[in-house]
Amino acid sequence: MERLFRWLRGYINVRLYGHQINRFINLCSRNGIHLWNISHDLKHIIRVNFHLRDFYLLKPFLRKTKTKLRIMSRHGFPFWCHRHPYLKWFPVLCLILICAFFYSRTFVWSIEVHGNDKIAEYELLEVLKTQQVTVGCKKNIIDCATLEYEIRNNFVDIGWVSVYMNQTKLCVEVRESLYGQQEEYIYDGKRYDLVANKDAYIHTFVTRFGTAVTEIGTHVNQGDLLIKGTFDIFDDSGTIKQTQNVRAEGFILGDVVYDFSFPITEFEIMGSKLAGNYSEATLYRIGYEKLKEYIEILEANEVLILDKRVMLKKNEKNVVFYGKIYAREQIGTNILVEEVSENEFK
Repeated sequence: MERLFRWLRGYINVRLYGHQINRFINLCSRNGIHLWNISHDLKHIIRVNFHLRDFYLLKPFLRKTKTKLRIMSRHGFPFWCHRHPYLKWFPVLCLILICAFFYSRTFVWSIEVHGNDKIAEYELLEVLKTQQVTVGCKKNIIDCATLEYEIRNNFVDIGWVSVYMNQTKLCVEVRESLYGQQEEYIYDGKRYDLVANKDAYIHTFVTRFGTAVTEIGTHVNQGDLLIKGTFDIFDDSGTIKQTQNVRAEGFILGDVVYDFSFPITEFEIMGSKLAGNYSEATLYRIGYEKLKEYIEILEANEVLILDKRVMLKKNEKNVVFYGKIYAREQIGTNILVEEVSENEFK
């Protein structure tokens, strides 16, 4: 680090001649002039380094000790700028870039939303826009407490919200209410369980009413129980005081696999041949046109992966375009569970 500071300040390597060189060095040290890398060439000749600023203070000491000085080499940033005059504005450019960097940190460059499942991200961003908070706005106009108040007022399903700045990023964290008015879903003597209506891998699992019996990452088959339609009430000692029947409700997203196959008719193949563009790519294009219609029928939040391939039959007239679709969609349906009395088991 010291060598870097010396290079930035600039220094000169000189050769000193005379019979009072030791006295000259003592005078420099006494007056705060820093010397380093002192070496003897001959008996009355030494080489030493001076800072550029101190070099202009040596004249009275040289005259007093009758010492002669000869510059051997120059080093450092000032001399580098002198040798490259076309780069004399380089420090100014660096200063401008540094100022621009710190000025850019006074703006919001990204907005992230976390914790939203039922509420779409663009709906939350629309609420922020009503307060003139968008990507590129100044950070000093953002009032996090006001934004939290506006979000809570616009979405009744949000139970908790936090808005804060993380450098140049505005973070919005929400927690959606898991329980609403429970009495709306309590049925006298009846229990509704939530079961899987499709084979799927559980991706998102939020229980609103009832008792969860599965978790994220597990594979469920059609008919498997997801949420049991019971609600336990505990006393102060932690024991179950009462069990109520409820209508099980939850927000569950699962990754469902769909196998599909689309036959490409001989008429379509002949049409592509007449057009002069018959090829395997053409068959893919025809298959994808049919696939788009199939995807629109799916009630899926997102299509994740598409495995595809084309199979030609031996007569080369019939072509089947088939593969797998991995769709992320909401699963679960309610079924009524009739109460069974104990006497029926006797």
